[in-house]
Amino acid sequence: MRKLGGVAVLVAVLAVSGCSAGAESTQTVSTAETGAQPSAAPITMEPQATPTESASPYGEYTQDEFFVRSVSALWVGDLPDDGAIVAAGAEACAQLSSGTAKDAVLVVTGDDPNAADNNFQVVKFAINVYCPEFDS
Repeated sequence: MRKLGGVAVLVAVLAVSGCSAGAESTQTVSTAETGAQPSAAPITMEPQATPTESASPYGEYTQDEFFVRSVSALWVGDLPDDGAIVAAGAEACAQLSSGTAKDAVLVVTGDDPNAADNNFQVVKFAINVYCPEFDS
């Protein structure tokens, strides 16, 4: 009789748990029916690896490339070659070093109506890239 009682308990457990011999349960219960709230694991942040070399302030560009790209992006009219743009930036810093005021530095000249605006851009970016000690 003890053996038969054990089988009855096993059948009762299987019935309560939703299992039956030879049949698979396809029943799903949504969290709305059970009242359970979905849980999420916390996000764990790992410290960033310290770079072994200091990153360039110009990203993937050299200092000259960055200067040329910056000036070129705002240049109005026919764009001079890269060497002329770099030379104008160096000249702007040389004039500033000799005591010329920022607004008096003249590295872009000509009759073009955009010369003054282009001069302003060259001086501004020269200070930013080549001679930041004159940034004020």
